[in-house]
Amino acid sequence: MSGILIRKAVGMMSEDPKKFTKSVIPAILLSAVGLLLALLMLIFSIDSGSLEKFLAGAETPYAIIEAYDKWYESMVTATMISLVIVSVCGVAAIIIGRKSVVAVLCAIGISIFGFFACGVMYLSEDIPALRAKAQEDMAQIAEGRLETAEVSFHKDKGRAGLRGIYTDGQPTMFAVYSGIGNTFESSWMDFYIPDNLGFTPDEDRMYNDNRSIEWNNENARWYSVTYTNNFCVVISVEPLN
Repeated sequence: MSGILIRKAVGMMSEDPKKFTKSVIPAILLSAVGLLLALLMLIFSIDSGSLEKFLAGAETPYAIIEAYDKWYESMVTATMISLVIVSVCGVAAIIIGRKSVVAVLCAIGISIFGFFACGVMYLSEDIPALRAKAQEDMAQIAEGRLETAEVSFHKDKGRAGLRGIYTDGQPTMFAVYSGIGNTFESSWMDFYIPDNLGFTPDEDRMYNDNRSIEWNNENARWYSVTYTNNFCVVISVEPLN
């Protein structure tokens, strides 16, 4: 389709330069400006700098998850505004270039691309699901309906933000450790431990994969861990042995 539009635009430019200048160029520029503004708004909303503003002063697990929830909400708002911008600019471009089929097709084509770009970002990152998970974890903390398990930690996976959307330079609010417990559906889980707990597992008594379960039950350090269901954010951790 883009090839056909280009050929038609080139043909009109050579046959009727004045009509091309008055209708096609303004239509293309206006719809392109709408697309550019929409993309800039989306890029700004997902940038790590936006997340940092929401995380400012957040230290407790609840406050950190709440900051992420607000970040996700800002992405939803940015997507909606971007769609409105693309729509308004697209309609305006069609009105300006209504006397030219080429101008109208160019405006429609650019607008469709804008809708596609907004939709891809919104759906590929699954922002609604991330918001739902964050709000469920916040409700768990507020109502005290937390998961509890006896856990032995194994691997230090470094520092990270909440799993989900990754952006370069994203604040790392958690120390992430792999843990194993007898009640887990899977053998290992990643636990996100916030700095305010001041917790570091006993490195001399980590779970040893090369030893038997019985050996680890007796020699590895085990902890009572309370955590949220979706993002596995640790709320409290206490040594058991």
